[in-house]
Amino acid sequence: MKKLTTLLVMLFFTAGMAFAQSNTATVDQDGDDHEATISQVGEANESSVDQTGAGGIATIDQLGDINEATIQQTDVSGGFESTTASINQTGNDNEASIEQEQANVKYSDITQIGNDNLATVQSLGGGRADDADIYQEGNDNEAHIYQNLTSASSALVFQWGDENLATVDNYGGGLTALIEQDGNYNEAFIDDGQSVLGSGGNTANIFQTGDWNEASILTTGNGSFSEITQSGNENEAIVTQSN
Repeated sequence: MKKLTTLLVMLFFTAGMAFAQSNTATVDQDGDDHEATISQVGEANESSVDQTGAGGIATIDQLGDINEATIQQTDVSGGFESTTASINQTGNDNEASIEQEQANVKYSDITQIGNDNLATVQSLGGGRADDADIYQEGNDNEAHIYQNLTSASSALVFQWGDENLATVDNYGGGLTALIEQDGNYNEAFIDDGQSVLGSGGNTANIFQTGDWNEASILTTGNGSFSEITQSGNENEAIVTQSN
């Protein structure tokens, strides 16, 4: 059964203009108890929501021009709690996507303020209570979160400034990851499990303030704690842990 629940497209009119700008919004839902809301103010924005299964909630809110947002939730499981995905973009030429598959109560959120930012979240597998959040404020920032066969994992990325890059990759473990970067041209990478499934209970944090800093954390075991804090410019740090 296909059900189109809520579709709200707000079309922006400039002074003296008597026609709507060319925003595009698409919702495709197959299953039960889905909710989808799209709000767009500006021109040449594109949004799409695709949900199958039961109990998916998707929200897209875009303010500005030439922004793109995509939410895909496949085989979501209904129940007491819902799998949710939310994208909020303010500015121009931003791009965001959330993909959640075999979702058994997953939560993903992307917020971007500025121009030319890119953010992606992929939360795959049948894990429960996974959380992924990206917040970027500035221009030309890029952030990616990838979770596969995880359970009770949390990945958070916060970036302020311009041309920062952050990536969290989690393969099969219950990871708690946090990246915070304030400045310009910084890069941060957290990789938990690599190709080794079964890693779990790890915590990895990266905090960077300044410009041109680089930080990497790689864990392939269980129960580790790693943290990198850098303040200043052109610093580099690498942490590797396994057991």
